[in-house]
Amino acid sequence: MALHDDGPDRSDKPNTRELILDAAERVVAHEGSRRLTIDAVVQESGFSKGGVLYNFPSKQALIEGMVARMI
Repeated sequence: MALHDDGPDRSDKPNTRELILDAAERVVAHEGSRRLTIDAVVQESGFSKGGVLYNFPSKQALIEGMVARMI
């Protein structure tokens, strides 16, 4: 008997890291790079601070994630 997954296709759903990076890009676009903070990304993304920090433990990690996604 083969295992069969009848659950929803999750490949269409953006992952949390991508949504956080989207929010970070919006902060930079609207407020400028000097206003990019973890708290600003939390507010823009709607995720908890713990959720953002789980994916990006520092502002440096967030910036590195943004740069890596661009290249």
